Amino acid sequence: MSTPYTRALSLTPEVVGHAQETRTLKQKARTIIQEFFLSGDIGEVVRSLQDLGAPDFLATFLKILVTLAMDRYVARSLYIYKTMKLISTLCSCASFLHVKLSIQGSRK
Repeated sequence: MSTPYTRALSLTPEVVGHAQETRTLKQKARTIIQEFFLSGDIGEVVRSLQDLGAPDFLATFLKILVTLAMDRYVARSLYIYKTMKLISTLCSCASFLHVKLSIQGSRK
């Protein structure tokens, strides 16, 4: 149940702008992933993620990546294999090291 305060807060330009930016990033992520599944070019994925300029978006990107791979019915194992190779490469990539450290730091 929303109160007038939460409704007013949720309609601020900052919140609306952030939501739109997140939707745009998610759509770009889906496009990058679809192209990756077709081409298998890991280097292009790394360049595309760096071009996005949103390093904090990597966790969401990985979630979308795994979800899309698991949603495949035809050749699912091939998509899962490609996904695991990409995740392995991203974890070893220096430009994504801070995300790797923050993920490991959050484990208890």
